[in-house]
Amino acid sequence: MADEFQQLACVPGCQLDDGWFVLDQDSGRTVAVAGPGDIYRAGLVPREFGGCGEALPRLDPALEARLTAGLHERARERESLAWLAERARGPLALGIDDPMLWLASRSGRTSIARELSEEDPLRLFWSAGGRALHFLKHLSKSNIDTANLVAVDGVACCRTVIGIQDPRTTSILFDALGSLRRKTGLAWVAAVARQLGYVAKEGVKSAVPMAADDLTDATFDSAETWVTDADTYGLLGPQVKCRTYLVDGAETYGLRDLVGKLDIGADFGVETRELSDRWEVTATVSYTLHVDLKKVQLLPLVGVARAAEQA
Repeated sequence: MADEFQQLACVPGCQLDDGWFVLDQDSGRTVAVAGPGDIYRAGLVPREFGGCGEALPRLDPALEARLTAGLHERARERESLAWLAERARGPLALGIDDPMLWLASRSGRTSIARELSEEDPLRLFWSAGGRALHFLKHLSKSNIDTANLVAVDGVACCRTVIGIQDPRTTSILFDALGSLRRKTGLAWVAAVARQLGYVAKEGVKSAVPMAADDLTDATFDSAETWVTDADTYGLLGPQVKCRTYLVDGAETYGLRDLVGKLDIGADFGVETRELSDRWEVTATVSYTLHVDLKKVQLLPLVGVARAAEQA
């Protein structure tokens, strides 16, 4: 490649100052953009039979190592995909481009991230199940009057790490895209619930602190759904736990009926990176939370850590 660059530089009218594209021979995609600064000239080197000669130009060692590693990685992925497809030929009859094998290759993981980025963020929010969905039911997704409600802007983020140590250990029955959808929705709802607790703590000044030792099931009868952290959750009775949404780092508060509205912003993005043996996917979305603080029952607790140790 460095030799070709040197030859092209001698062609009249050929301008290489802006660099040239290095394409993948299989997919035709650009894998690197090299320029004059990526050419490494070693200078004079000793000859085998004595004397010295000028070494041929070479690519910068860092770029050469990256291209070589990429070639070996793609070859290894093709072998692994063929092995997985052959292994599943009996019950599933998969091809090497089947979505069930996407997690086993870099191009497949790119396809997973693209599919996730094309999802409707509102749908991802409401795809959260369990108690997260019970919490969301207290927030309207339709048009309501927000003139007298407290508005707070926020950003919800979900970071997922998936191990990719050995492609041949990939479970063909694991739905990576479906898992990312569910995890993203759950993490986003938890971020909104945590934000609502912070807003209530700052806006509700009439809440009276209560000792954690004095908690009873009757304390929680005034609200339909409760949000709390792990320490407080461990102090609750079974009848209260079944309608309590556990959110790490959240304030303890209760909700009854409709308390506000959740607007999803246009800033929705998915970023990925691969570090050694793990694949990281980060999905973020902006939102605006409109809340009627009069309908949020804040329950400030003291002595939770001591009560949790004694429980």
